[in-house]
Amino acid sequence: MRKITDKIYMDYQDLYVELIGERVILVNGTFDIIHAGHIRLLNYAKSLKGKLVVLTNTDSSIKKLKGPNRPINKLEDRLYTLASLQCVDYVCPFKEKRVNKYLIGLQPKIWVKGSDYNGNINKSELRTAIHEDIDIVLYDSELNCSSTEILNKLKET
Repeated sequence: MRKITDKIYMDYQDLYVELIGERVILVNGTFDIIHAGHIRLLNYAKSLKGKLVVLTNTDSSIKKLKGPNRPINKLEDRLYTLASLQCVDYVCPFKEKRVNKYLIGLQPKIWVKGSDYNGNINKSELRTAIHEDIDIVLYDSELNCSSTEILNKLKET
């Protein structure tokens, strides 16, 4: 059995070498506070039969996206938590606002997004996915939960 830390790659180019010849399923997100919606999404992605690669935003990119009080969990902890999930084969951080270079560089067959992105996938990323012949699959967990909502509930208590 592989060690959890063997599933963590800090450089996507090193990860690419590991993935040569594999059917790659890609998921990306902040994964700041892991919740049931995340777990269902990741298990669904793994069910699509391939090596599941999870990209998670760096701390600095989360601050830009979510504000100065985020992330709650630092990158090192998020990487370790994601890598500890049985359904996840590899994790890698990304600092960019968009994942275009990872869509090109990791060559996934499928890119899984939560249904909250339905119709809202960035046009540049969508063009890259189409150009690279990557199938985009939207997953609806039907739970309607988010890390931001969890934090808002905590503030109310």
